Amino acid sequence: MEKVRLDVKEKKKRQARRIMEAIEVGMAKRLRAKEEEIEKMGKLNWALVKSLCVENQIWHNLAQTNEATVNALCTNLEQVLAHQAKDDDNRQNNANAAALMDNAQLCCGSSDGDEGRNDEVGELDRWRTVY
Repeated sequence: MEKVRLDVKEKKKRQARRIMEAIEVGMAKRLRAKEEEIEKMGKLNWALVKSLCVENQIWHNLAQTNEATVNALCTNLEQVLAHQAKDDDNRQNNANAAALMDNAQLCCGSSDGDEGRNDEVGELDRWRTVY
């Protein structure tokens, strides 16, 4: 009886060791799989970080380009507005010259077109139509 009891006890120990070994092997496989997954995730994260850095640089360059475009357009607009103001001044001067010519015509008594106009008035009229 004692021998059977020791035999059963020994078999239980061996069976417990086998179960523990099987559990250890299974856990080791799971652990390796999780480590591989962590490594894959790390590589993916690194690729995403690199991608974000590249995208960030692209957006930065685009913003700089847009800023330069805005500055150029502002400069162009200022030039156009200055030119327009200059043209407005010229138009005002032309209107003043036309008024002066009309006044000169009235003063000289010539209201029949080009008849009786002196050369300076004709020259002013040509100047007015050119500008």
